[in-house]
Amino acid sequence: KNREEIKRVEGELRELGGELTLRVSLESLREEIKRVKERIKGLGGINFEAEEELSKLSSDYSSLKERYETLKGEKESIEELIRFLEGKKREVFLKTFRRIRRSFRKIFNFLSGGGEGDLVLEDRENPFKGGVEVLVRLRGKGLRYIESLSGGEKTLTALSLIFALQEVNPSPFYYLDEVDAHLDEKNSILLGKFLKERASYSQIIVVTLKESVASYAEELIGVANRNGVSRVFLVKNQSAP
Repeated sequence: KNREEIKRVEGELRELGGELTLRVSLESLREEIKRVKERIKGLGGINFEAEEELSKLSSDYSSLKERYETLKGEKESIEELIRFLEGKKREVFLKTFRRIRRSFRKIFNFLSGGGEGDLVLEDRENPFKGGVEVLVRLRGKGLRYIESLSGGEKTLTALSLIFALQEVNPSPFYYLDEVDAHLDEKNSILLGKFLKERASYSQIIVVTLKESVASYAEELIGVANRNGVSRVFLVKNQSAP
């Protein structure tokens, strides 16, 4: 029957003007059919729910894709906000730093009796990635970092920085405990004058053993130790400027 079918097909091709020579044995066709059946068998059973599962997966994919696009947009909005805030933070920091720097220069110049002080950013392009270097030049001396200063010079530098910070964000109250311990007479007098001027708009309490500083106080309170007991008493400032 298969051979008759093959001859019929060959006849139809000749009528159409074509030529075809088929030399296929029944045995080879059976082998091919067998191979195809084995391949079909290897594919496993037919899943009649595949179309329904595909539809569900397609719907889930569309939902997840929509959610992804939403999250992507939110992420971009947050990143834009972060960039804006970082820019504002840098702007405010640099503005504040410049104010502190100006105050530090002015205060150090006064307290040191004509010296020069400066604050320098370690990384000017990215100020938050570095620190701040403190440079000073005392009268008659070269430029030095704070690490190489003497005790008295470090005191002047530290006080200048503290009060420079306070000029930006003033405090109504100061308590200074023997900050003049390492200062010589000249710088102690300058500190007294400076605190006297500051006392016009802030309350300042200073613990000191130096008359050159105490002489600028509006009120003097003495503390004496007798037999292991501290006694507090008011002292009239006879040397007030």
